Amino acid sequence: MQKSFSLLFLVALFAFAISQTACKDDACSTENMSFKNNIQPLLKSNGCTDATCHVAGTTTNLYPLSTYVEFKKAAVTDGKVVGAIKHQAGFSAMPKGKGKIDDCDISQIEAWISQGAKDN
Repeated sequence: MQKSFSLLFLVALFAFAISQTACKDDACSTENMSFKNNIQPLLKSNGCTDATCHVAGTTTNLYPLSTYVEFKKAAVTDGKVVGAIKHQAGFSAMPKGKGKIDDCDISQIEAWISQGAKDN
């Protein structure tokens, strides 16, 4: 009786762990990424478009990121965004003075780029 209960408990625990992982993966969708609906809100929520960061006309800013054209230049044309948000060697870690942004946010930016970096 004890062995069957232990086995049943382990199976239930395993099933629960798998269901939680599946839900977490679903929460970070990277399909059909939109600049307007996904990337711009992500930049705003991470403080990237605050007045002291990546806004055109500020003296500390090399890459304004407020508009589609600005972000596409930094992310695609110049290839600076992914290395910076992943804190990779040779890039200025962003956000400046803070930890990395959420892995899901990074995945969504990478997906938007790989899906053609569309203005949508």
